[in-house]
Parts: sequence; structure tokens; C-alpha cells
Amino acid sequence: MSGIGWDRDPHTASIYDLIARVCAGVPFLGVLLWDCRGKFGSVTWSKLTLLLGAGYLLGLILTPLSAPWDLVQLLVRKALKTPFDWKEGASGGDEVDKKDKAAGATIAKMQAEAVLCQNPFTAFLVLVIINTEHKLTLIACCTIFCRSLILLVLAASALQRTITYVAREKRLHRIYVK
Repeated sequence: MSGIGWDRDPHTASIYDLIARVCAGVPFLGVLLWDCRGKFGSVTWSKLTLLLGAGYLLGLILTPLSAPWDLVQLLVRKALKTPFDWKEGASGGDEVDKKDKAAGATIAKMQAEAVLCQNPFTAFLVLVIINTEHKLTLIACCTIFCRSLILLVLAASALQRTITYVAREKRLHRIYVK
């Protein structure tokens, strides 16, 4: 998207944050409600808006459940020798944003992309756990191998985006702040 100027708009991070939450929440809700789908009738704009809003709220709820990814991020920061203040958290992106808004927006976008990959992993893991006690049609039809493969692919993508985000933040911090 960098060719159309989106990376220069400081509000871009909000759009990516919205996308990151909705993309995890809507499928989660869809899997939970799959057996009841006939009760909702035809799709209307108001129902679609409610679905997207509920998906966003579920995405917000899933984000704190993705807390183990914060530990992964800390390990990545340690491996890449990226500074981290235990009182303030990672502030490299804020420092870069203060010097260059476009670079700060890039970091915020990449952080949202990491969340976009972390939340579906957490959502699928929660669905697999729910399926152990309450059979969910769309999860129960997958074999254990299939579920494990999905979790592995989602974990690999979340790890890759987390590493990329921290590495980019470190590089932009070095360019703009130091």
C-alpha cells in the first residue's frame, strides 16, 4: 500500500488495527454460530454492520488472550538486542514517530500486522479448546492433524510478523533517533 500514500497518514495505524481485530473476531464468531446460521435470515446491511461490530469487539477480547505473544516479542527483542524499558514498555516506535510521522506510521502498521497474525492463532486455539467440551461443527470436522497444521501455520505467521515488526522498529529507530 505504500505506493498510494497510506504509509504517510498517521491514521493508517487505526485502519490496520480495525482490520486486525475484525479479521480475527468475525471468523471466530462465524465458527461459534455456524450451527445457528439458519436462524439469522437473509443478509442485510444492518446485520452485516452488527456482525462486523461484534467481530471487532471479539477481536478486542482476543488481543489480551494473545498475551503469550508479548513474551515472544520480548524474546525477539532480546535476540535482536533491541532496548526495552520494563516501566514504559517498547517506546522505540514512539520515538521514531516523534522524528518522522511516516516512519512512525509504518511501525504502527507493522505492529497491527503482527496482531493480525497473533489474534487468529489465539482465536483458533480457543475454538479448539471449546471443541473439547462443546462440539463445534467446523472444528470437529477437522482431524487432529489438520487442527495441528492450522495452529502451526498460524503460529509461524505470527512469529514471522513479530520478528519483522521488531526488526523494522529497531532499524527505523537507528535511522531516525540515533
